[in-house]
Amino acid sequence: MRRILAVLLILGTGVVATACTGGGRGVRPGSEPVTTVEVENQNFSDMTVYLVNGGQRIRLGRATGKSKTALRLPRSVLTFPRELQFQTEPMGRRDIASTSRIWVSPGDTVLLVITP
Repeated sequence: MRRILAVLLILGTGVVATACTGGGRGVRPGSEPVTTVEVENQNFSDMTVYLVNGGQRIRLGRATGKSKTALRLPRSVLTFPRELQFQTEPMGRRDIASTSRIWVSPGDTVLLVITP
């Protein structure tokens, strides 16, 4: 079963809230589930999005300012449910904002909202 996890991130202050809701779509038999991060960047700055997994920081991609971006988590990182954390960094600056750690399972969709 696919779940949708929501994370709200306010730059400079860290995490505001995390929530988990159930999803409705399943995975085709015989296929590996795809885990995605849907980033809603409400900030004007482009953001680099990272996944933090056991102390390892993995770059997922860039979220353009004032837009929505879908990023895929590498299958090698999420072969079973685990606690993950996400970080964002504005392009050209070192203002890193982090979420709290949340449980993510293969096939989940994580909603990451970056506010101004």
